[in-house]
Amino acid sequence: MFSFNYQGSNYWIDAVRQCRCHPRTIIKGRLLNRSMKTANVVPRIAVLSQLPHILLFAKHDIAINEEIVFDYGVQRDRLSELQGWMLS
Repeated sequence: MFSFNYQGSNYWIDAVRQCRCHPRTIIKGRLLNRSMKTANVVPRIAVLSQLPHILLFAKHDIAINEEIVFDYGVQRDRLSELQGWMLS
């Protein structure tokens, strides 16, 4: 799950399930995992054609076979609050 604010609205992106509108497309973001301590990429929001997109930038050179992980932006104290939604 990834959270961000765009034009005053909060958005939550959950990549657990395949996108219904792109059933044959492999969404690469689904392959990423979360790590608050060892994140090796940092997400940034870019607006293209008036739509927000999430871009990931490497914090350092990433080795072959190194897992790509980033901080989803959800604080630990909010995880229990969001858990029901995350599991649905």
